[in-house]
Amino acid sequence: MMNKSKLGELLNVDVSETQTVDFKLEIHYPFGNNEKERSEFIKDILSMANTPREESAYIVIGVKYNSHDGTKDLIGVQGDQPDDAKIQDSINPAQLEPRPSFSYQTIELDGRLYGVIEIHLTNDGPYLPPKRYGVLIPDCLYFRRGSKNEEATQHERKEIYNWFHKRRLAAEGVSSSLQLTIQSHAPVYQQNNAPYQHNTQYVDTRPKREDGQ
Repeated sequence: MMNKSKLGELLNVDVSETQTVDFKLEIHYPFGNNEKERSEFIKDILSMANTPREESAYIVIGVKYNSHDGTKDLIGVQGDQPDDAKIQDSINPAQLEPRPSFSYQTIELDGRLYGVIEIHLTNDGPYLPPKRYGVLIPDCLYFRRGSKNEEATQHERKEIYNWFHKRRLAAEGVSSSLQLTIQSHAPVYQQNNAPYQHNTQYVDTRPKREDGQ
């Protein structure tokens, strides 16, 4: 959960842009003047949401990041800031289903106001655009490769799908006493790179009681 302490960690001089941290100077780009600008924000959200990780990912607004040397200028955001509802609505044109979970809040630290978008850990991904919108390509799986948004290769797609699959199993409470039988050990991709489907079944190997239960 984002708070002043966590924000301070992200703004630390030693923290650079990574798979789970991105810095932006202004918050205007979700509400850009054209489809391309607005779709860039959606691509950021998708890429963060699809990246295997152990905690939330963050986009911190109000920071000028200097990629040539990794330094940051802490500037803060100015003027009226959008609320979370408006940020949520900004991804509606992409018609994402399922929809990645994220939230927006402003936090004041050391006399400056910052906007923070937190992309939460979820179990129902991956998240793929169903149609072309701006820079978004239908059924393309975007994720963070280092500090950049990239299209996943076939091998990377498999890893991302498996990561979400394991998170779903954990959420369902599947224990070591339940063996997972994967009838098809390799994921099946459609020719158009649409999401593949796992053919799986669960086999309960726990000892049966005498009454058969």
